[in-house]
Amino acid sequence: MNMEYAFFANMLMFVADRTPAVDENVGEMIHHLRAMADQVKEGKPIAVKAKDVPLAARGLAGVTALLVDKILPEAAADENEAAVKQITWTSDSCLKLSGQLVQELQAKGEEVDEEETITIDLPPLPS
Repeated sequence: MNMEYAFFANMLMFVADRTPAVDENVGEMIHHLRAMADQVKEGKPIAVKAKDVPLAARGLAGVTALLVDKILPEAAADENEAAVKQITWTSDSCLKLSGQLVQELQAKGEEVDEEETITIDLPPLPS
């Protein structure tokens, strides 16, 4: 697996491992972040059941929020350009993937089978 994608998967796990499951929905978001991290580590696209898209998308958006609010400022303060680049790409990718999941689900319409899998590819790596 490419280092950039490894960093992405590790950031999903980092957030999942440090998020307390304060209720059932948050617990489900954590589960989806771990599952998506495992898929990325295995070189697979992101795959989420239709019924799970809202919580998986919220989990990805939460990763973006944490990275932008907490992690990115620290990397920038340390003047760590490589980390800033990876964190920025990861936060941008989480936000894009979150939107893609929701858009794919909406495109299927109201007749979508809740067990149907929505599959999306990771964004291209930065050049």
